Amino acid sequence: MDTDVPVVALLQAVNLGRYGTVPMPRLREVTAALGHRDVSTWLATGNLMLRPRPDFTGDRAALVAELTDHLRAELDLPLGMVVRTLPQLEAVIDANPYPQAAADRPSKLLVMFYDAPVTAGTPDLSAYGPESTTFHGEEGYIDYVDGIGRSRLTGAVLDRTAGAKGSGRNWNTVLAVTRKLRELGTVAG
Repeated sequence: MDTDVPVVALLQAVNLGRYGTVPMPRLREVTAALGHRDVSTWLATGNLMLRPRPDFTGDRAALVAELTDHLRAELDLPLGMVVRTLPQLEAVIDANPYPQAAADRPSKLLVMFYDAPVTAGTPDLSAYGPESTTFHGEEGYIDYVDGIGRSRLTGAVLDRTAGAKGSGRNWNTVLAVTRKLRELGTVAG
């Protein structure tokens, strides 16, 4: 992993019910203590941005393992996450199969970032509602035409369909995090 390329760690289930919520300042503190650089968060929904420390030699999976091990130990919370580099986020934006939804209702277009490759295709999930869903690579795109909050197409259903564990972000957040990673990339350059 190129340590000058910024990454985002997308935490899963930031609001952990009986465990409480993940404190963003503590998340940044623990991550920076590991030596990672330019650590920041975006919103309180678990978007942790950083540049890996210069001596980091692992891949995304190694970064996930390191972060989750330390964060679980320090915060005593059952955290999961997926990591994407700036080029990977840019590719997610370019591959969006629902450009009209992105333009007309970006808060209702969700990208699920999975921890493993998913089966490509457009599964028939019409039993859950009117949503359109497309999977490819390590992502799923869901157009929640009537909104996310009342839909029966939940994260658990999407994870089962994809065969992997995911963390969702709406299109506005995907664009904002990508912009922030680009800014972070200019710090390195």
